[in-house]
Amino acid sequence: MVVAQDEIGRVYTDSADNRVSAEAVLWGALQAQRNDFRRDQQFGRYRVDFYSEAAHLAVQIDRGERRGDETVRSRDLRLEALGIRVVHIPCTEVLKDVNSVIESLSPPSR
Repeated sequence: MVVAQDEIGRVYTDSADNRVSAEAVLWGALQAQRNDFRRDQQFGRYRVDFYSEAAHLAVQIDRGERRGDETVRSRDLRLEALGIRVVHIPCTEVLKDVNSVIESLSPPSR
């Protein structure tokens, strides 16, 4: 069963590694639509899936298994203390509609 197809035609199926597939789909879309994100950005002992220095935005793809995890909360608090907004996106949302996910990453209106 095909769950998603990225910008260059790679097909991803529903599997145990949805998170990896969702990361690949989102990365392909970010490269095609925005040029301000880096993948696998390290902040001290913490790593985020995607980071935009220009937007001060960290993006994590979640399968839900670590939601509420103390390490995740510690990382998020540390990044927020550095002025970085942290957004958690369920992998199912990325696979369902990556363009809506990209739109949701726009800076908040001031």
